[in-house]
Amino acid sequence: ASCGLSAGICETRVGEAALAGALPPYVKPSEGDRWRALAPGAPLTMRFLAHQPVVVSVGNTLFVHGGVLPEHVTFGLDALNAEISNWMKSGKSKGMPPLSVQGKDSLVWARHYSHPAEHRCDCDLLKETLAMIPGVERVVVGHTIQHPHGITSACDGKVIRVDVGMSKGCVDAKPEALEILNNGESISKCTIDADGVVTTSALS
Repeated sequence: ASCGLSAGICETRVGEAALAGALPPYVKPSEGDRWRALAPGAPLTMRFLAHQPVVVSVGNTLFVHGGVLPEHVTFGLDALNAEISNWMKSGKSKGMPPLSVQGKDSLVWARHYSHPAEHRCDCDLLKETLAMIPGVERVVVGHTIQHPHGITSACDGKVIRVDVGMSKGCVDAKPEALEILNNGESISKCTIDADGVVTTSALS
């Protein structure tokens, strides 16, 4: 899944519309079952997604699909996770998703730190946000394809962008992996070439 820890949030929103009988125009009729299976309360959602956090810290690194902003921290990251989980479990086909998964400033849609051109990233906002979360030194995000650069970092390493666009529906890029060791003492990306050879290099 391209959404990492928040896998399925985008599809679940569309799946909710599917349960209500309104598939988006870009979804083929043959794919309708997939969207319905990922709707709130649906079997795949309940088994694989509803219990997963949308934003989570591992050591001193925070992981989130789109981005985390000061208002998210003020509301409470645990509270946001609970709110989204409860909605995914609800089974309400016509209930609106919580604001935390809607709009350009939500956890799953934010792109404030993700633009491939670093000068367009709001590094000051990121610094402010991280300062509000004790013990967290960086955030790992997806959502915004970094092709052709692969996994990238910005804002003096305070954000790592891992969406490489490997889906055939995007740019069909080669997969890459992020490796964080010893609480960030070593941060590397692993790439694979056309011959299947894996190379690990420090993430600059």
